[in-house]
Amino acid sequence: MALGLFSLSSAQEISEAASVRGHFAYGDGIWRADDFGWFYYDLDEDLSGEMLQIDQDDRTAEKGHITYNSKVWTEQFEYQPWGSYERVAFFGKPYFAGYPESSFTEEVSSLEKGELREVLMDDDITQTLSLNRTLALQQGYVLVPKEISEKKGAVNFLLLKDGLPVNSSVVSIGESFV
Repeated sequence: MALGLFSLSSAQEISEAASVRGHFAYGDGIWRADDFGWFYYDLDEDLSGEMLQIDQDDRTAEKGHITYNSKVWTEQFEYQPWGSYERVAFFGKPYFAGYPESSFTEEVSSLEKGELREVLMDDDITQTLSLNRTLALQQGYVLVPKEISEKKGAVNFLLLKDGLPVNSSVVSIGESFV
């Protein structure tokens, strides 16, 4: 069921003005996250990095005169032993960009491979999995504990996408499933 809320007013009634974050362009222009609402901006961390620059000749922008770029930034994992990872924004959405070299992993860059990888979960919530409780991620992914060994302190994890298995691994206490 869809629900719509509308304000009924006639042409004679006074209505509130709408404000738009950004600026009008009557020629060349540069837009960043602080003045273009469709670019990624993390208010808590003051993180952004996307920029669109247009250099016009009259009302036309020739090939090579429209430039979009985004900067990579580093974030710390909540779980300290994992260290940090790199992210990049692309048209308003944050993506995984890679890992710097650490005790957790070798240096990995998905951008150098020409890949953008969506972040499937990014929150501070602690969750407990059991044989009866799975972890729903974004994009149709689900992490399922398939088997748990209390004697060996290990779990056999299965990663599903849209109900189909895509990866599995046995993880012992102190290890990570990547």
